[in-house]
Amino acid sequence: MKSFCLFALTTGSLASIQQQEVNQAGASIQAQTDASNANPIRKVVTMLQSMQKKVEAEGEKEKELYEKFMCYCKNAGASLGKSVGDAETKIPDVGASIDAGIAQKAQLE
Repeated sequence: MKSFCLFALTTGSLASIQQQEVNQAGASIQAQTDASNANPIRKVVTMLQSMQKKVEAEGEKEKELYEKFMCYCKNAGASLGKSVGDAETKIPDVGASIDAGIAQKAQLE
């Protein structure tokens, strides 16, 4: 009877150990399945977050360039107008200097 009780305890212990191993293996497989199922989604979400950061950074750069260009447009109009006015007043002086040079050349010949 002792051997039967010992055999029953041993087989019962083995059965419970095997059941625990099956449960752990099942939990491990379930965890791996969950990880593999969530992994592609996580990759896509991470990629989209990365793209969002890049787009925001590019937007900031574009905004800075736009502001610099607008500043140039506002300030360049006045300076270009002034340089055009100076050139227009200089044209008769250059024309007179050319005529004087032509007259001097004719006199020297």
